[in-house]
Amino acid sequence: MTVEEYLELLLRVPGSFFKKGFVLCGQKSSKMVESFYRSHSSVLFVDCPQSNSAKELLRYILKGMGVDSTVGKKTTLAELENAVLRHLSLFQVKVLVLKNFDKVLSGKPVATKRVLVTLKSLLSRGRTAVVLTGTEDVRRVIETEEQLLRRFAFKSP
Repeated sequence: MTVEEYLELLLRVPGSFFKKGFVLCGQKSSKMVESFYRSHSSVLFVDCPQSNSAKELLRYILKGMGVDSTVGKKTTLAELENAVLRHLSLFQVKVLVLKNFDKVLSGKPVATKRVLVTLKSLLSRGRTAVVLTGTEDVRRVIETEEQLLRRFAFKSP
């Protein structure tokens, strides 16, 4: 199956009969995904934060939907995750594209683990497919988590 065919499949039947996640690595991966999904209103593009924080990633996703993500510092990770899932459903987002996902993977291993657990939760609790773009580091980190490995397909353009 080509990259384009898989991206189309994610849009048409997200997560029904195949893996809900897709990792596309390489320099041109973000541009390829953007050009493919450009005309689809049910696709949300989020440029990942430079921060190695699950909370910050969730705030960026909310911001990408135009939702006020400036809630207080005391907002828990679970509250942010629930807000993201609720708004993805409300806005009928079929595919969430997290561009340059490698940016959130740099930093402390404990924080990276929290980001991966959050990603796993979004995939298992939500109805939205997730496409990650970035360097080969994204693939290497996803491959270290058995449950994420089962949820993601991998391609290089």
